Amino acid sequence: MSYYTDKISLWIMKLICCGAFLFAGHLFFLAFRNKSVLVLLVAALPAGLIASLLAVRYFLPGIAEKFTYSLLMPSRHLDKAPMILSPYYGYLTNGAYQRVIDELDAHPAQIFRDPEVVLIYAQACMNARGREEVGLLKMESFFRTSRRENGNALNLQLLFFYADSARRFRNPETIVAILSHEAKMNCYSEHEKRAILTRCAAMRQHK
Repeated sequence: MSYYTDKISLWIMKLICCGAFLFAGHLFFLAFRNKSVLVLLVAALPAGLIASLLAVRYFLPGIAEKFTYSLLMPSRHLDKAPMILSPYYGYLTNGAYQRVIDELDAHPAQIFRDPEVVLIYAQACMNARGREEVGLLKMESFFRTSRRENGNALNLQLLFFYADSARRFRNPETIVAILSHEAKMNCYSEHEKRAILTRCAAMRQHK
């Protein structure tokens, strides 16, 4: 679980505990004021809830993590667990470009529907000797068939990486045509579309 998700889970637990504590305190006050055993027993429920939540949070963190994650991201919205990409960033940093290529190629082709995966793969290819064309073709394939229609900042980052990388291997007309087509897609915000068109204009001027 990420740092931010863990922080959210902690705040959720704190809010529940505070609410239960205040409610229990109110009921205990009423119980002693009215000398009611029934109210006293009801007051014990939120107190028990606080103790249970704290026990789960601090002594059974695995269960707490799964419960919180199920609240934040219900299983019906996930076909499978998200792919962990952090090791590949480490490989890129250490210059293990061929390892990135080989390991990502070993996965099902569906992973290349994710712009982040394509970007990592393309970065490795553009730095590995003799694999530049493979990286360019993978990005071009993504633009044709696999682009995510939802807003994703990595769509633009991947597009600009392609534009910068393809200058040595593609003629400017081809690159401008791809960028112009992308500028019409719904996966980009209006601000991003303007940035794409500005890049197109700059490339036309420097043919």
